[in-house]
Amino acid sequence: MKFLNQVVIAGYIGNIGDTKATKAGSLMNFSLSFSNGKNKENKTKYAFINCTTFDDEVIEAVSAFGKKAKVLVTGRLAEDSYTNKEGKEIRQLKMIVENVCQ
Repeated sequence: MKFLNQVVIAGYIGNIGDTKATKAGSLMNFSLSFSNGKNKENKTKYAFINCTTFDDEVIEAVSAFGKKAKVLVTGRLAEDSYTNKEGKEIRQLKMIVENVCQ
């Protein structure tokens, strides 16, 4: 099912990585921060998710909007895994962004 893994997040663009050329096309990594409830002092807590896009229009939009821009992103979740220096496997979720708008 195509819509089984569909995510929509409203948040703020964080760090924006360089656009890289691959055999399949371009890719860009960036981070997104979003509200994640309140803490004991009733202040907003923020969570962060790493994002990757392979879509040239999304790359152009994220670059134009810039860091700290409020955006709505849609896409899907994917799992990254790698082995750190201590030999431990690290697994984390990231978002593959398919669309972005302000």
